Amino acid sequence: MLKLSSTVERIFLSKNRIEKIRHQFILAGIKTGIDTVIKRLFFFSLGLGVVVFAALLLIFEVLKGSTSPVLDLIIYFLTSIFGVFAFLLILIYMYVVVKKNSRKKQIEELLSDYLLLVSANVSAGMTIDQALWYAVRKRFGVLAEEMEIVVKKTMSGERLNDALIEFTEKYDSDVLKKTFVLLLEGMDSGGEVSELINKISWSVKENQIIKKEVASSVASYSIFILFAALVAAPLLFALSQKIIVIMSELTKNLDLSSIASVKTQIPINSMGGGINVTDFKRFAASSLVITATFAAMIVSSVKTGTIKEGFKNIPIYIAISMILYLLISMAMAGLFADIGA
Repeated sequence: MLKLSSTVERIFLSKNRIEKIRHQFILAGIKTGIDTVIKRLFFFSLGLGVVVFAALLLIFEVLKGSTSPVLDLIIYFLTSIFGVFAFLLILIYMYVVVKKNSRKKQIEELLSDYLLLVSANVSAGMTIDQALWYAVRKRFGVLAEEMEIVVKKTMSGERLNDALIEFTEKYDSDVLKKTFVLLLEGMDSGGEVSELINKISWSVKENQIIKKEVASSVASYSIFILFAALVAAPLLFALSQKIIVIMSELTKNLDLSSIASVKTQIPINSMGGGINVTDFKRFAASSLVITATFAAMIVSSVKTGTIKEGFKNIPIYIAISMILYLLISMAMAGLFADIGA
C-alpha cells in the first residue's frame, strides 16, 4: 500500500508540490506523513463513494427511466468516487488551515509573556541566546517548541539572526515578524537589549488589547449576521415551505371545471402547479448551507480580519441552521395541521 500511495504522489503531485505540502503539515503541527494521508484518503473515498452511489440508486432512483443504464451506472459510480474525493480534499485543506491559524494565534497570545521572561533573563546578565533558552516554559506550548528549535540551531553553529528570521517566516504573522525584526535591529545597533525587549513586550500586549476592543465594538454586526443566517433564514424557509403545502392542498380541492371556459388573463387551469415541495426542500437546504458558510467567513473577517479563522465554525453554523429549519418545519406542520398536510 505504501507503493500505491507513492505512485499516486508521483502521478498527481510534483516533487516540489509534495515538499510544499509537507511544509504546510509541519506548520500545522501534523506529524502524519503524506503517504499515510493519501492511503487513508484513497480508502475513505472508495468507501464513502460506494455509500453515496448506493444512496443515489436506492433513495434517489437516479437510474429510473434511463435509456442506457450501464453507461449511467458507470458515470454515477465515478462521479460518486471523485465527488467524495474532492469533498475530503476540501476538508483536509480546511483542517490544515485551521490548525495553522490556531498555532499562529497561540504564539501571538503568549509572545508578550515570553518576551518579559527573556527581558528579565537579559537583565540578570545572560546573553540573548541563553535568555531565549531559559525563558522556555511548558505553558508556552507551540512558542516553546519553536524557540527550542531556534536555540538548538544556534548551538549547532547557525547565526541567531538567521534562526529567528527562519522562525518568523514559518508563520503568516505580522506581529511575530515585526517583533523579532525590532529585536534584531536593536541587537545590531548595540542598544540596551533588556529595555528594548521589555518595550516590545508591552507593545505586543497593547496591540492585543486594541484588537479585543475592536472585536467587541463590531460585535453587534456579528450578532446581526448570525441572526440573519442561523435564525431568520431557517424561519423564512420553513414558513415558505408550509405556505407551498397549504396552497397546493387548497388548490387541489378546488373545482375549477365550471370556470375553466371563462376568458381571463389569470391561468386558472395551471393553479397549484407551481414549485414542488420536495424541490423546495432541496433548494432550502442548499441555500442554508451556502448562507451558513458565508456567514462564518464574514463574521470571522469582521472580528479577526481573516476568513480562515471562520473555517472551524462552518460545520457548527450549518448544523444549527439545518436543525432550526427542521424544528420550525415540524412546529408549523403541527400548528397548521388542520389546514395543510
